[in-house]
Amino acid sequence: MKFPLFAFSLLLSVAVSAQDIEDIFEQLPGVVTDLTPAEAEFFMEEGSIVTLSGQDSVGFEILEKEEGYIRYRQAYINRPSSQFYYEIRVYERIREQGHIIAVSRQVGTGDNQWQRDFQLFEYTPDEEVFGIPPLDRTNMLRYAAPVIRDYSNSSDYLVLVELNPSGGTVSGFTFKVMRTADYSLETAIPIKWNGTGFSAR
Repeated sequence: MKFPLFAFSLLLSVAVSAQDIEDIFEQLPGVVTDLTPAEAEFFMEEGSIVTLSGQDSVGFEILEKEEGYIRYRQAYINRPSSQFYYEIRVYERIREQGHIIAVSRQVGTGDNQWQRDFQLFEYTPDEEVFGIPPLDRTNMLRYAAPVIRDYSNSSDYLVLVELNPSGGTVSGFTFKVMRTADYSLETAIPIKWNGTGFSAR
Protein backbone atom coordinates (compact mmCIF):
# COMPACT_ATOMS: atom_id res chain seq x y z
CA MET A 1 0.00 0.00 0.00
CA LYS A 2 1.31 3.43 -0.88
CA PHE A 3 0.83 5.88 1.96
CA PRO A 4 0.00 9.53 1.18
CA LEU A 5 2.72 12.05 1.96
CA PHE A 6 1.85 15.39 3.51
CA ALA A 7 4.45 18.11 4.11
CA PHE A 8 4.88 19.29 7.66
CA SER A 9 8.01 21.06 8.80
CA LEU A 10 9.70 22.02 12.02
CA LEU A 11 12.32 24.66 11.34
CA LEU A 12 15.37 25.33 13.49
CA SER A 13 17.01 28.72 13.19
CA VAL A 14 20.05 28.29 15.45
CA ALA A 15 23.18 26.19 15.12
CA VAL A 16 23.04 23.14 17.38
CA SER A 17 25.32 20.47 18.74
CA ALA A 18 22.95 17.52 18.54
CA GLN A 19 23.36 13.91 19.58
CA ASP A 20 22.83 11.13 17.09
CA ILE A 21 19.22 10.38 16.35
CA GLU A 22 19.74 6.84 17.65
CA ASP A 23 20.28 8.35 21.10
CA ILE A 24 16.94 10.10 20.84
CA PHE A 25 15.21 6.80 20.13
CA GLU A 26 17.04 5.16 23.02
CA GLN A 27 16.15 7.93 25.47
CA LEU A 28 12.54 8.41 24.37
CA PRO A 29 11.26 4.95 23.40
CA GLY A 30 7.77 5.55 24.75
CA VAL A 31 7.45 8.97 23.15
CA VAL A 32 8.83 8.25 19.72
CA THR A 33 7.27 4.91 18.79
CA ASP A 34 5.66 1.78 20.14
CA LEU A 35 8.59 -0.24 18.83
CA THR A 36 10.69 -2.52 21.00
CA PRO A 37 14.39 -1.58 21.26
CA ALA A 38 15.26 -4.31 18.74
CA GLU A 39 12.56 -3.11 16.35
CA ALA A 40 13.68 0.50 16.75
CA GLU A 41 17.26 -0.50 15.95
CA PHE A 42 16.10 -2.34 12.82
CA PHE A 43 13.94 0.64 11.86
CA MET A 44 16.85 3.05 12.18
CA GLU A 45 19.11 0.82 10.08
CA GLU A 46 16.64 -0.18 7.37
CA GLY A 47 14.44 2.93 7.23
CA SER A 48 11.12 1.11 7.51
CA ILE A 49 9.37 -1.62 9.47
CA VAL A 50 5.87 -3.11 9.69
CA THR A 51 4.59 -4.45 13.01
CA LEU A 52 1.33 -5.63 14.57
CA SER A 53 -0.22 -3.72 17.48
CA GLY A 54 -3.53 -5.01 18.79
CA GLN A 55 -6.02 -4.73 15.94
CA ASP A 56 -3.68 -2.59 13.85
CA SER A 57 -0.98 -3.22 11.32
CA VAL A 58 1.55 -0.44 11.83
CA GLY A 59 4.10 0.73 9.28
CA PHE A 60 6.97 3.07 10.15
CA GLU A 61 8.89 4.82 7.37
CA ILE A 62 11.73 7.33 7.69
CA LEU A 63 11.14 10.32 5.42
CA GLU A 64 14.24 12.30 6.34
CA LYS A 65 17.08 11.80 8.83
CA GLU A 66 20.26 13.57 9.77
CA GLU A 67 22.21 14.14 12.97
CA GLY A 68 19.81 15.13 15.73
CA TYR A 69 16.80 15.28 13.41
CA ILE A 70 14.28 12.80 12.07
CA ARG A 71 11.00 13.04 10.19
CA TYR A 72 9.04 9.84 9.78
CA ARG A 73 5.58 8.49 9.11
CA GLN A 74 3.63 6.06 11.29
CA ALA A 75 0.76 4.51 9.32
CA TYR A 76 -1.93 2.33 10.89
CA ILE A 77 -4.43 0.01 9.23
CA ASN A 78 -7.18 -1.38 11.44
CA ARG A 79 -7.59 -4.98 10.31
CA PRO A 80 -11.29 -5.50 11.14
CA SER A 81 -12.46 -2.24 9.53
CA SER A 82 -9.61 -1.59 7.04
CA GLN A 83 -9.57 2.00 8.40
CA PHE A 84 -6.33 3.78 7.55
CA TYR A 85 -4.81 6.60 9.55
CA TYR A 86 -1.35 8.04 9.84
CA GLU A 87 1.00 10.29 11.76
CA ILE A 88 3.97 12.23 10.43
CA ARG A 89 6.34 13.18 13.23
CA VAL A 90 9.37 15.42 13.43
CA TYR A 91 11.88 15.15 16.28
CA GLU A 92 14.61 17.74 16.75
CA ARG A 93 17.21 17.68 19.50
CA ILE A 94 18.53 21.09 20.49
CA ARG A 95 21.47 21.81 22.78
CA GLU A 96 21.10 25.38 23.96
CA GLN A 97 20.79 26.26 27.65
CA GLY A 98 19.79 22.69 28.46
CA HIS A 99 18.48 19.95 26.26
CA ILE A 100 15.24 20.28 24.34
CA ILE A 101 13.41 17.79 22.16
CA ALA A 102 10.83 19.40 19.90
CA VAL A 103 8.13 17.16 18.50
CA SER A 104 5.65 18.10 15.82
CA ARG A 105 2.89 15.74 14.73
CA GLN A 106 0.43 15.67 11.86
CA VAL A 107 -2.27 12.99 11.87
CA GLY A 108 -5.22 12.06 9.73
CA THR A 109 -7.41 9.35 8.24
CA GLY A 110 -7.26 8.21 4.66
CA ASP A 111 -6.25 11.20 2.57
CA ASN A 112 -7.65 13.72 5.06
CA GLN A 113 -5.54 15.48 7.64
CA TRP A 114 -7.49 16.08 10.83
CA GLN A 115 -5.07 17.23 13.52
CA ARG A 116 -1.75 19.02 13.92
CA ASP A 117 -0.01 19.47 17.23
CA PHE A 118 3.40 19.40 18.83
CA GLN A 119 5.12 19.03 22.18
CA LEU A 120 8.37 20.13 23.74
CA PHE A 121 10.43 17.91 26.02
CA GLU A 122 13.31 19.17 28.13
CA TYR A 123 16.22 17.25 29.62
CA THR A 124 17.59 17.97 33.06
CA PRO A 125 21.40 17.88 33.47
CA ASP A 126 21.19 14.22 34.53
CA GLU A 127 19.31 13.46 31.29
CA GLU A 128 15.95 12.82 32.95
CA VAL A 129 13.29 13.74 30.43
CA PHE A 130 10.06 15.47 31.31
CA GLY A 131 7.35 17.06 29.25
CA ILE A 132 6.24 20.65 29.41
CA PRO A 133 3.35 20.57 31.94
CA PRO A 134 -0.12 20.15 30.39
CA LEU A 135 -1.29 23.51 31.72
CA ASP A 136 1.64 25.25 30.05
CA ARG A 137 0.93 23.46 26.80
CA THR A 138 -2.71 24.48 27.09
CA ASN A 139 -1.76 28.10 27.68
CA MET A 140 0.76 27.94 24.85
CA LEU A 141 -1.77 26.64 22.34
CA ARG A 142 -4.51 28.96 23.59
CA TYR A 143 -2.73 31.94 22.07
CA ALA A 144 -2.31 30.26 18.71
CA ALA A 145 -5.52 28.22 18.44
CA PRO A 146 -7.84 30.93 17.03
CA VAL A 147 -5.63 31.48 14.00
CA ILE A 148 -4.43 27.90 13.60
CA ARG A 149 -8.01 26.64 13.60
CA ASP A 150 -8.80 28.87 10.61
CA TYR A 151 -5.98 27.45 8.51
CA SER A 152 -5.05 23.97 9.73
CA ASN A 153 -7.79 22.11 7.87
CA SER A 154 -7.25 23.85 4.55
CA SER A 155 -4.98 22.47 1.84
CA ASP A 156 -4.35 26.08 0.78
CA TYR A 157 -2.10 26.65 3.80
CA LEU A 158 0.87 25.00 5.50
CA VAL A 159 1.46 25.54 9.21
CA LEU A 160 5.12 25.64 10.26
CA VAL A 161 6.57 25.64 13.75
CA GLU A 162 9.77 27.66 14.01
CA LEU A 163 11.86 27.32 17.17
CA ASN A 164 13.85 30.22 18.57
CA PRO A 165 13.19 32.52 15.61
CA SER A 166 15.14 35.43 17.12
CA GLY A 167 18.36 33.46 17.64
CA GLY A 168 20.45 33.42 20.81
CA THR A 169 18.78 31.38 23.52
CA VAL A 170 15.88 28.98 23.24
CA SER A 171 13.19 31.57 23.89
CA GLY A 172 10.09 30.08 22.36
CA PHE A 173 8.59 29.37 18.99
CA THR A 174 6.47 30.86 16.25
CA PHE A 175 3.54 29.37 14.36
CA LYS A 176 3.85 30.47 10.73
CA VAL A 177 0.98 30.02 8.30
CA MET A 178 2.22 29.87 4.70
CA ARG A 179 0.23 29.86 1.46
CA THR A 180 0.92 26.59 -0.35
CA ALA A 181 0.59 28.24 -3.77
CA ASP A 182 3.70 30.40 -3.42
CA TYR A 183 4.94 29.72 0.17
CA SER A 184 4.36 33.35 1.08
CA LEU A 185 3.65 34.22 4.71
CA GLU A 186 -0.02 34.60 5.60
CA THR A 187 0.38 35.22 9.35
CA ALA A 188 2.71 34.44 12.25
CA ILE A 189 2.01 33.92 15.95
CA PRO A 190 5.07 34.18 18.23
CA ILE A 191 4.95 32.47 21.64
CA LYS A 192 7.63 33.04 24.28
CA TRP A 193 9.01 30.64 26.88
CA ASN A 194 9.70 32.66 30.04
CA GLY A 195 11.42 29.89 31.98
CA THR A 196 8.32 28.58 33.71
CA GLY A 197 5.58 28.85 31.09
CA PHE A 198 4.55 30.19 27.70
CA SER A 199 3.04 33.58 26.99
CA ALA A 200 2.22 35.72 23.98
CA ARG A 201 5.09 37.91 22.85
